[in-house]
Amino acid sequence: MTPAYKILASAILLVVVAVLAFRAGSDASIRQALGLGDPEPAAVVTETTQPASKSTTQPASKSVADPAGAAETRLDSAYVARLLANVDRNQRQQLLDNEEFFSRFVRQEADNIALVTAARANQLHEDENFRFLMQRAADNVLREMYLNQLMLEQLPGDFPTEQQARDFYTQNADQFEIGERLQVWQVFLEYPQDADADARSATEKQARELFAAIKSGKQKLAEVAEAHSRHQPSRQNGGFMGAVRIANLKPDIANALGELEKGEIGLARTDQGWHILRKGEVIAPEQLEFEQVETQVRRFMVNRAKQQFRA
Repeated sequence: MTPAYKILASAILLVVVAVLAFRAGSDASIRQALGLGDPEPAAVVTETTQPASKSTTQPASKSVADPAGAAETRLDSAYVARLLANVDRNQRQQLLDNEEFFSRFVRQEADNIALVTAARANQLHEDENFRFLMQRAADNVLREMYLNQLMLEQLPGDFPTEQQARDFYTQNADQFEIGERLQVWQVFLEYPQDADADARSATEKQARELFAAIKSGKQKLAEVAEAHSRHQPSRQNGGFMGAVRIANLKPDIANALGELEKGEIGLARTDQGWHILRKGEVIAPEQLEFEQVETQVRRFMVNRAKQQFRA
């Protein structure tokens, strides 16, 4: 992105600052700052479940067959409110209740608008093939909206009911079980790309030396992980990988951990490199309650109904 468009992106972010500043100076929520009401605007729900009215369609001067001719987007509170009206209800709830999520959401949209503005400034929308692809994308969106509207007309308004959701949960209880897990710490020493025998031997030598240093107490696993591990997520957490499902572990690693007692360290080799491992607590399988997964169950049932409708 050029400096000019970085400045543009920063400028249109002023709407975020304005909304958050408004909230900071009063007891108003993000909803109120955007004129959406509290707790959830009826208009938002309507837009996600019913086709748009004639008053919300494009002006006659903007041809639907020419998406490249759309007016320049302006990121103001009305635009943000319209965005919120077209996201998933659960995501919208999160955005309206969490200033950090809301700010990140609008910041991303600001970046998107800046990129589109840059593309227009470089006249990409004048290219015949780009215009064809843009029209195709617009047709795809129209098709999806139409299919969604047809599906909503076929489904009862309260689908799935609580009883339907509970029945699905009961019939698929095994899908809502968290399998046996194990707390694992790791230092991962990766083979170099296109490693030959000498490079693999060097990696093994380093792994065994570090393993010996940890086992003797000369070095702590967390320090070794932060200095040498190539697994970035655990490296930043002192080598701790969290509670990992045993079924998801690579066989070589699962076997090495299976031979260890709680708190012991071991060494394992995989096709990617060497792993210095520490075994933690074994966490028994857990059955999730319906209330914990109700939202996911409902979303799955609606998505499945959509797929069956399209079949």
